[in-house]
Amino acid sequence: MGGGAPGHRRAVRGGPRAAGAVGASLEAGEPLDAARERWGRFSREGDVACGWGYFARDLAEEAGVRLSEFVDLRLTAGRLLKGRVGGLEQGALKLGVAAAPAWAPGRAGRRLAVLAALARAVLERSRVPAGP
Repeated sequence: MGGGAPGHRRAVRGGPRAAGAVGASLEAGEPLDAARERWGRFSREGDVACGWGYFARDLAEEAGVRLSEFVDLRLTAGRLLKGRVGGLEQGALKLGVAAAPAWAPGRAGRRLAVLAALARAVLERSRVPAGP
């Protein structure tokens, strides 16, 4: 959500290359107001956002994007495994989640695919079976 949103950008450690993106692609990003509006049309009442830690949630809230509910999958996975899970990829390995094809170019697309697979796995493992 770049493109003309000064004051609403957080530096990525190592810059755009560390994020697996080309700097020009980030700079050409959608204006923040347009991204907020599009998010508002996309999201529905009762949707639950998730992330690996709170960084994405904090960025969204800092940018004025309202998330009705948020689940930290790192915390949830740690509870399921009864211990620390490490980073996103380490968590996937520990939970036996297979790598999924990237949804978009670069590191962000790869990590989003892993996060979605982890969300499915955590949801499946945390379901409580119906009683008699």
